[in-house]
Amino acid sequence: MTPRETARMLEGIEQASLVSKEGLEQMKLMLTEQRQGTLRIPHYLPFPDYAVAHKTGDGPQSFANDVGIVTDLGGRSPN
Repeated sequence: MTPRETARMLEGIEQASLVSKEGLEQMKLMLTEQRQGTLRIPHYLPFPDYAVAHKTGDGPQSFANDVGIVTDLGGRSPN
């Protein structure tokens, strides 16, 4: 899966264009409950200002990745 395909998939999840509303809620719950990876997306955002629904991935010991949907809970616009 390419980075572009991954972004399109996450966009489809967020916009509920890939799955039913029920499926969307289940997917977002699973992604929000992700607890693996200490230095991934949530680590770099001020809690509780943001909610992160993400999925980590690991390769060889020196490779790690994380993709997700970040929601600003304060209603601010992204910069």
